[in-house]
Amino acid sequence: MVLPKIGIVVPVYKVKKDFLDICVNSLLKQTYQNVQIILVDDCSPDNCGAVCDEYAKKDKRVKAVHHKKNLGLPSARNTGINHLDVDCTWVTFVDSDDWLDLNCCEKFVSYLNKWNENPDMVIFSGCKNYPDREVISEPAFDNETWFRGVEDINKLQKTSMEFIKNNLPDNSINLDSACWRFVSVKFLDKNNIRFINVPYREDGLFFLYTTEYAERIVYIYEPFYHYRSTENSMVNMYRPNADYEHKLYLQQVWKFINHFHKEQDFTDSVYYTVLLSMEICITQKFFNANNPDSFLKKQKECGNYFKEFPYRNIFKKIDIKQLRRNHYIKAIAIKYHLYYGLVILRNVYNILNRKQNYT
Repeated sequence: MVLPKIGIVVPVYKVKKDFLDICVNSLLKQTYQNVQIILVDDCSPDNCGAVCDEYAKKDKRVKAVHHKKNLGLPSARNTGINHLDVDCTWVTFVDSDDWLDLNCCEKFVSYLNKWNENPDMVIFSGCKNYPDREVISEPAFDNETWFRGVEDINKLQKTSMEFIKNNLPDNSINLDSACWRFVSVKFLDKNNIRFINVPYREDGLFFLYTTEYAERIVYIYEPFYHYRSTENSMVNMYRPNADYEHKLYLQQVWKFINHFHKEQDFTDSVYYTVLLSMEICITQKFFNANNPDSFLKKQKECGNYFKEFPYRNIFKKIDIKQLRRNHYIKAIAIKYHLYYGLVILRNVYNILNRKQNYT
């Protein structure tokens, strides 16, 4: 039996100590012990850096790395990759307020030893953990679904872009998160793949490039990952630069499309993600409760922003009847410039679902 060394990268910035302890202990107590844990303190202004150092002193499998200034999540993850021991063959990423099942690495290795071929990436599943309950994700595909070759990879990429359609269960988790996956370190280095330094959706860009270069990817339905959802999570925050952040992300997506000469069917699928960006810009910036501007100014700025590319083409590119119900209703509101209606819909949805986040 092959016992590969697994690197686990944890970016750390302004996280509650209790949450960080739960996260790191879930890694230290893995039933599979051949792991290296890289804690990247992204110049956190609190005591997080000292906590990372304490863990490194207690266990030789832990390495604490400190940024001299805050560089953001993509850079922190890249730092973690670059500090892996040379004998680490796999890497996974865990956010500092989340955690893994204790048998995650052991079961992953058991799959590796079972297969007759080596994948470049293994995608697994997870749970959403709310303050009062845990919701286990439904499977996106059958267990041990393999993706090989251009046609399969294109299908996987399109599925990730079309997340708000009905082709995945409502209770499934985003395929393109950097978490809930193991990636071959050799594969990353060979293809010079790292996270692109954008403030939003760096995970999605990382997913596109890893899938584009990969020869073999496998999906396993194992809900190892626990994603902590709170009222203060990013989806609920006021982000005054949300429109600019989404613009940077979409520019990078079109750069990817042009560089790899992607087919039109993939480009069309991207517009479902464009619609999701519009929804988020409305709720995080333009009509967020903490936006101090007047209603008329919000309405005007939002309308003008959506006249830009690629937003202006949205309803020529997607079939809104294919959307999940909540996204269908929101698309209607956007189409007829009833932007504030999205905020009302979201508030009602949160009340009915005890403030559960949208997918």
